[in-house]
Amino acid sequence: MTVEIIVGILEAVAAVGLIAFFIWVFKTKSAASVLKAEAELEARKTAEAARMAAEAEVRKAEAAAQKAELDAKERLLKAREAMEQETARRRAELTDIEKRILQKEETLDKKLANLEKRDQESENRARNLDKREARVEEVEAEAAKAAEDLVAAQRRKLEQIAGLTAEDAKKG
Repeated sequence: MTVEIIVGILEAVAAVGLIAFFIWVFKTKSAASVLKAEAELEARKTAEAARMAAEAEVRKAEAAAQKAELDAKERLLKAREAMEQETARRRAELTDIEKRILQKEETLDKKLANLEKRDQESENRARNLDKREARVEEVEAEAAKAAEDLVAAQRRKLEQIAGLTAEDAKKG
C-alpha cells in the first residue's frame, strides 16, 4: 500500500502539476492576449490620434489656403475697383477735354464765319466802290464832255453875238 499511496500521490502531484501547467499556460496565453490587445488598442489610439492630428493639419492648411485665396480675391477686387475709379476719372477728364475742344472748335468756327462774312462784305464793298468809282469816272467824263460842249456852245454863241471868232478876238 505504500507504493500504491506513493504512486497515487505521484499521480495526484502529476495531475496537479499538469493542471497548474495548463493554468499557467492559459494565464500566460491570456496575459499575452491581453498585452497584445492592449498594445493593439494603444496602437489604434496612437494611429487615431495621428489621423486626427493629420486631419487637423489638413483642415488648418485648407483654412490657410482659403484665407490666402480670400485675401488674394479681396486684393484683386480692390485693385479692380481702383482701376475702375481711375478709368472713370480719366473718362470724365477726357469728356471735359473733349467738351473744351468742341467749344473751342465752335468758337473758332464762329470766328471763321465772322471773318468770312467780313471778308465777303469787304469784297462787296470793294466791288461797290469800284462800280461807284467807275460810275463817278463815267459821270465825270460825261460832265467834262457836257462842260466842253457847253463851253463850245457858249463860245459859238458868243462868237455869233460878237461877230468875231476866238482867233480874231485874240488878234484884235
